[in-house]
Amino acid sequence: MKKGTSFLTVISIICLVFCACKLSLEDTDLFDRPEVSIADHQISVFIPRLNNETKYINVFRQEGNSTPVIIAVINQNALMDKNYLFIDELAQKQHNYKYRVRYCDNSGYHYSKWSETKTIKNEDFAHDGSKSMKYDASSAYFRYDKDEYTLTIDGTITAPDFTGFFDDEMADADDSDDLLKPFAYKPMLIVSNSEKTEAIQIKSTADDTVIPLRNILPMYFLDTDITIKGIIAKQNKYVKNDVDESELVVKYIQLLEPEEVNITGAGSSKILNIPSQIGDAGLDYNPSI
Repeated sequence: MKKGTSFLTVISIICLVFCACKLSLEDTDLFDRPEVSIADHQISVFIPRLNNETKYINVFRQEGNSTPVIIAVINQNALMDKNYLFIDELAQKQHNYKYRVRYCDNSGYHYSKWSETKTIKNEDFAHDGSKSMKYDASSAYFRYDKDEYTLTIDGTITAPDFTGFFDDEMADADDSDDLLKPFAYKPMLIVSNSEKTEAIQIKSTADDTVIPLRNILPMYFLDTDITIKGIIAKQNKYVKNDVDESELVVKYIQLLEPEEVNITGAGSSKILNIPSQIGDAGLDYNPSI
C-alpha cells in the first residue's frame, strides 16, 4: 500500500554528511533567518522561500549550547511558490529554542542564519518540560550477528512519554502491526559511513526484534564500513488526514530527538561491513550546520 509516495520514494529521508563544512553566522552565503513567533497557542516558524528548485527543507532546532537536532523534513509539495509556516509541535515548557533551516536543491545544501532565541514558558500548547522526547535505550543493546548480518535488540527500549506519542491513532511500542498505522510514530535506525548518515525505518523497538541489515540498507551502506549512531522516532504529517489511506500525501516528517545505542558483537571499533544487497534509501539526517 502506497502512502505519500511522491515524497517517500524520492527522498526517503534524512541524509547527513559529517565532513560537510560548518557555516558561521557571519558567512555571507547564509540566507535570511526564519522568524519565530509564540502566539495563537503555538510556536510558529516562518521559513522564507528560496526558489522553485528546492526539493525539501530540514528544520533544525537548538537549545542553548546543545547539539542542534533536525526536528522536521518538509516535503517539496508543501513548499510550492510561497513562504512556509512550520508549527513546532514538540516544544517543551521552560525551554529556550532557536531555529535554522537547510534548503536542499540540485546544487546541494543552502543554510539560513539562526533565528532569535525564544523562551517557552508555561504556554498551554507546550509539552511538560520534564517529559522525555526520545527513546531511552540505556537498558538495552543491539547484538550484531556477523554471519546473518542482523542486529537483535536485547533488553527494554523505553518509548518517549510525552502526551500524544501514544493515542488511539498512534502505535503500541510492542505491537509491530500498529506501526503500519499511517499516523503512528515509527522507529528508525541511524546509520553512518564516511559520506552519509541516514535514518532507516525498522519494524519495532521491542525486545528480541531482529533487524535484517542486508534487507533494509541502501546500496551505499553495503560493502563499506558503517557504524550505528542511534535510534530516532519519526511521524508523517499529511496534507489532508480525512482521506483514504491510499490517498495520503506526506506534507512533512516530524522527528524526535536521537538516542545513542550500545552495539555488541562488532568488536571495540563497533564497525560493521555488510555484503551487497539493495534496500530502500533512508531519510536525510545530516546534522551539519
